[in-house]
Amino acid sequence: MKSLAILIAAVALLGCGSNTSSGVTYALPGGSNIFIAAGDCVIVNAAPQTLPASTVSYTLTDGYTDDSFEVGVVPSTYTCQFDQYQSFVDDHFAGSATDSAAVPAGTYDLDVICQNAALPCSIADISWSATY
Repeated sequence: MKSLAILIAAVALLGCGSNTSSGVTYALPGGSNIFIAAGDCVIVNAAPQTLPASTVSYTLTDGYTDDSFEVGVVPSTYTCQFDQYQSFVDDHFAGSATDSAAVPAGTYDLDVICQNAALPCSIADISWSATY
């Protein structure tokens, strides 16, 4: 009986069956050495990514350190040149950046727009992941 009580206490301490874990992080298709003409856009993943409700994170490392980007995690039914209201992540920045946001279950793309006025943008590396 004493062993059963210890086992029950151990299971309670470990949280077996609880829904309080932060989930598992899964890498999604990224890329490196990506060049984007000024004003153009690229969808980073070759195929849309179907996810359950998740926290999606990305990290972009600028190849030149001063490029101007807009990065969006958007439903894949939209074109690469997305509107702000269509995205779950919509960041405007110069240089490198990291961000994350909660997304509902759905199918998503990671889109990057080069917002330089004349020169192309260079992405040294871009990665994204989903935690669920």
